[in-house]
Amino acid sequence: MAHSLNPKYYTKKWIEEAPGRVTPNLDNELNIQRMSCMERLFSDSYTKRQALCEYNKFSLGDFSSEGAATAREDDGRSPFDWWASYRSEMLMLQKLVLRLLSQLVTSSCCERNWSIYGYIYNIKRNKLTSQHAEDLVYVHYNLHLLSRKEKEY
Repeated sequence: MAHSLNPKYYTKKWIEEAPGRVTPNLDNELNIQRMSCMERLFSDSYTKRQALCEYNKFSLGDFSSEGAATAREDDGRSPFDWWASYRSEMLMLQKLVLRLLSQLVTSSCCERNWSIYGYIYNIKRNKLTSQHAEDLVYVHYNLHLLSRKEKEY
């Protein structure tokens, strides 16, 4: 959903960088995922319809402000900044976008999981099946989460 709402992916420059690239609104797989997301996020049919209309305006570049269209082509501007500046035209989507784009992206959870896997599946214990090793990682991590509730933690 965040990919579909990033203004960068609708610019001519981005589309022309690689052959066969299309904007997110023309990608069938993204359309299916976007609709699924809209169904979950907007339970009321009126707000869902309004959000879809706003998305259509956004994806087609139908802005009442000239600045919104030109700012979309600006490479140096973050998607969060663009939406914060031109939110008045698409209030329903703007709430969703600011929530999506303000999330931090990190790989620390994956790296923690790989570290646990390395601890369990090492040279001494290399005869474990992959399923058994995954089960042990699952149990180890959940025990760690449960231990956080203890007073001693």
